[in-house]
Amino acid sequence: MRKLNIIIVLLLFSAITLSCSEEDNIIPSAASLKVFHGAVDGPPLHVNYFERPITLASNPTLRYRLSQVYTIPAEKEREISFINSVDTLSTLFSTTISIPEGGLGTLFLTGENEDIDGFYLEDRILTLQDSLVGVRFINLSPDIGEISVRVSGETNDLASGLSFKDGTEFMPLPATRDISLYTFQFVDETETVVASTNLVPVPPVGIMPLFKNITFALVGLKDNGVSGSSLLVRPINSY
Repeated sequence: MRKLNIIIVLLLFSAITLSCSEEDNIIPSAASLKVFHGAVDGPPLHVNYFERPITLASNPTLRYRLSQVYTIPAEKEREISFINSVDTLSTLFSTTISIPEGGLGTLFLTGENEDIDGFYLEDRILTLQDSLVGVRFINLSPDIGEISVRVSGETNDLASGLSFKDGTEFMPLPATRDISLYTFQFVDETETVVASTNLVPVPPVGIMPLFKNITFALVGLKDNGVSGSSLLVRPINSY
């Protein structure tokens, strides 16, 4: 009887140990976060999304007008900190983000110099068939006011009333070989075209196809205090 009791205890211990081991081996679900550095003349930034101290010397930096994609755990609040690469004792901005399992999102950094802010948009990308491309427009210019976006030569706006730190959802546009070029014009409240950019909806034969969904962000200042306008449109290849 004593041996039977020992065997039962050992079996229970093994079951508990196996259960704990299986839980420890569960791979956490993941989500994708893209960060775009749109803070005008902001310094290169170290991005800490580990929620613990990191070795900055081996950590890459994110520079103005560029973006980077990070894989983070899903379904939980995650703190993202941005550290000045010039003065690594200075954290210029931090925020918390939670993205669902398999979710996609973009954090747009805004502001000027070391005065950095940001806002997050869920990337609700379009599932497109052939002959369509998705576009989205974002206003990251601190001093431009509200803007509209239209295709050159057309009277209807694709977007209107976009204030600072505001953006559209992705919208579909035809992408057929009879449309050689889209020119998107960013227009201020005085109906002045302040910046523009082009999109070739269908690349030449032999060239790799476009990303199906593309974000266009207006960055810079209408008046930079030196040479006038530093506004330009930055394409962010999305999905």
